Amino acid sequence: MTLTAFALAGLGGFNAHGAGFLAAATTSKMVPDLVTATSGQILVLADWLQGEDLEQALVSPGLEDNFMAQVAIALTGDLESSGRLFSRRSGGGQSPSHGAPI
Repeated sequence: MTLTAFALAGLGGFNAHGAGFLAAATTSKMVPDLVTATSGQILVLADWLQGEDLEQALVSPGLEDNFMAQVAIALTGDLESSGRLFSRRSGGGQSPSHGAPI
């Protein structure tokens, strides 16, 4: 009996490689017996297990040309917060997340 295992390791917010691997596994109809994941790959794996669109989960079309948002996402792995922070216009020198002067 042959068993198949996937091991997904996070890379500090760069989780597209795991999403690509899981998408290719799905296309190839590979079904693992065991999957392990660390860091941000845990979130990618959770989306995959729930049948979510991994590209949609990792790529925000409104931020693809926003360098600062991409850097923030790469450093934090937090697409939602980084997207909110860098997609808004600064309102009078106030940080949109907590109102402190920037």
